[in-house]
Amino acid sequence: MGCVVELQEAGVNFKKIGEVYNPVNLTKEENSSADDASLPALKEEKNVSLFEIRFENGSMKVPCFKVEDSTETLFRNLIAYEQHSSDNNSKYFTDFVTFMDQLINSEKDVEILRRNRIIVNLLGDDKMVSDLFSSLNKGIIESREFYYRGLCQRVNKHCKQKTNRFRAILTRDYLSTPCATASTFAAALLLILTIAQTIMALISLLKQ
Repeated sequence: MGCVVELQEAGVNFKKIGEVYNPVNLTKEENSSADDASLPALKEEKNVSLFEIRFENGSMKVPCFKVEDSTETLFRNLIAYEQHSSDNNSKYFTDFVTFMDQLINSEKDVEILRRNRIIVNLLGDDKMVSDLFSSLNKGIIESREFYYRGLCQRVNKHCKQKTNRFRAILTRDYLSTPCATASTFAAALLLILTIAQTIMALISLLKQ
């Protein structure tokens, strides 16, 4: 799966679905697949699980979470616990960090997530957040059942469809603002009128 910038270019939108107040609120009974059908029902919009990342109709919906000074230590401890746990099917924090490391390759990816209110960056520098997830993911032993495998497969399928990429380019370059939209339609109308005028001139010429 590509990073945030690459996914945006392929027509994927990023949306916030709620806020994480307690990052450790996913129980072991919940299914270890990120397919929509297997995920638990969403809690209240303002209090969701850290792991409730979804992909629906071209939109990746991610809970808002804070990245602060204590984040690295917290995740390292939780990942270390999971890596040494005998339960091979429940590595939620490990898989979350792996997934975020796929999404974030540079500070530009962090900036997009921050502008979409998905990441609250209390470190101050977007590059620090990018480096944080890259560092956290080093040396991790991948779980046998990656929690977000189904989601990643759907994202990749979406990105392979050329129409989605074309729609994203059209929206970004020509329909991003009301002014750009008006200019695009005006140019298209002028082109149509020019073609029509040319055709009428040719028809008139042929009749002579």
